Amino acid sequence: MAYTKVSALTAKTTPAGTEELLINDGGVSKKITQTNLLSTALPLAGGTMTGDVSLGDNVKAKFGAGDDLQIYHTGLASFIEDVGPGGIVIKTNNISILSDTNESIAQFTSNGAVTLYHDNLSKLATTSTGIDVTGSVTCDGSSNIASTFNSGSSNLVASFTSTDTEAEIQLIDTTGSAVIKSRNDFRFFVNGGSTRAMDISSTGNVGIGTTTPAAKLDVNGTLACDGFTSTGIDDNATSTAITIDASENVALVGDALLGSLTGFSGGTGALTIADSASNPTISIRGPDAGTANIYFGDTTDWTQGAISYDFSTDAMRFYTSNINERMRIDSSGNVKVNTGNLVIGTSGKGIDFSAVSDGSRSVSSNLLDDYEEGTWTPTWSDGTNADATYTIRNGFYTKIGNKVSVYCDIAITSLGTISGILRLTGLPFPTGNQASCTVGFTSSLNTTAGHSITGRTSSGNTYILMNIWDTAAGLTGLLDTELSSNGRLMVSMEYFA
Repeated sequence: MAYTKVSALTAKTTPAGTEELLINDGGVSKKITQTNLLSTALPLAGGTMTGDVSLGDNVKAKFGAGDDLQIYHTGLASFIEDVGPGGIVIKTNNISILSDTNESIAQFTSNGAVTLYHDNLSKLATTSTGIDVTGSVTCDGSSNIASTFNSGSSNLVASFTSTDTEAEIQLIDTTGSAVIKSRNDFRFFVNGGSTRAMDISSTGNVGIGTTTPAAKLDVNGTLACDGFTSTGIDDNATSTAITIDASENVALVGDALLGSLTGFSGGTGALTIADSASNPTISIRGPDAGTANIYFGDTTDWTQGAISYDFSTDAMRFYTSNINERMRIDSSGNVKVNTGNLVIGTSGKGIDFSAVSDGSRSVSSNLLDDYEEGTWTPTWSDGTNADATYTIRNGFYTKIGNKVSVYCDIAITSLGTISGILRLTGLPFPTGNQASCTVGFTSSLNTTAGHSITGRTSSGNTYILMNIWDTAAGLTGLLDTELSSNGRLMVSMEYFA
């Protein structure tokens, strides 16, 4: 279309016909003819436009009887606005939204995907089963809930798929992060993903402290719990290792090596079995012809001592010093000590024979509470002086209960200043009664042939008064002159201390 400026129009005072229009141009009448107008105007009934429609800023193109649909530009932005009660419907097979540089922003495909782009790269697309996200998803929410997934009647709430050989989920907060990884298994990482905390294998085994769990729960380290309840435990191997049944009975099968147990009382390393309602029991079962054993050891050797029950002989055996049998109680109740002594560690205690007392006599005690063997030093004395010189001076005693048996062999070369009636002193225990001694051997005495030498003691003393018996004079004390300067005697006696 061609346009004519008003200043270029021909001046005319009156119209020449109906096809002309007069206008005032600065006091001069000008005429506009039909050729000066648009050569092809759009009829009111409609038609085809062959040129542009230019509207200024904030000038609106309005559509509808109530001007409901309005299209306009404000100088800053362009608007398509429905100001009426309805909405805007865009009906087409495909819609593409592009940037001013022809980069994709959104793509809508009929019977296909809706795709959203970031910097001309596809990030979110709908599929026949849901959505496909390329990149990470950040969700913000209120009231401590970032996102809520509602699957409706479907059991599948969320599915995460990686095209790599491993899928990874990161959980990040203001203090650090944790990572969950999967490669046909589950691996849980803490401390920013640097510390591997737990594994769930493809077979369902859970491992803590181990990356290759071999059981339903495999813990490499210390396991602590406030309580434990189970209807049964199996090591899932070829045989059962430990079982806790519904009645809370615990059974161990095979060899169980326990490092340290903390029981209901005591400290670390103590195991206490307590039941206030009944008598606590530990039962150890073994084969009919074998043994059941309890071993004791330290960090270098866990078989230093043992208690063993032999089922074939029904004998209980006790071992010390690297499994050397020290004592045995046989099926008849006989006690055999293989090496070492039976030591009574408390004074006044011993072996009680009351079970074998026949009751026919008045018995003050059936307790054998003392046995002792030792030596004593026999010494010649006159009650004041004891300075003899000896060539033989041996004394021995045995004490069983309160009965003392003594023996001595004594020989001199000089009596020194000893004179008068002689006594043999140095008994190991004071006498509790009067007793007599026996002289079994003498030599080099200055006595008359046919005289016999004896001795006696009275209660509370530690010496023997030596005597000579002759048929004429009777019983007299043994004198220093009769012992002579080199006499020898062997004396034995029993008394009660």
